[in-house]
Amino acid sequence: MKINDLTENDKGRQVIYTPHHSTPDNPDTEAGVISSWNEKYVFVRYGMGSTAAATDPDQLHFAAP
Repeated sequence: MKINDLTENDKGRQVIYTPHHSTPDNPDTEAGVISSWNEKYVFVRYGMGSTAAATDPDQLHFAAP
């Protein structure tokens, strides 16, 4: 995901986080929702959490178009 491509319409969209250590044999992904972003990170709420975690955009992709 590229931060510069995000728009206000992307807030609230579901994303999938895939850590660098994930492999096809051992997928380790987590779903979340975009709350905001800055020039370096996308802030995503995971699970039932009320706060967003700063996430490397290279580790995110949209869950659905």
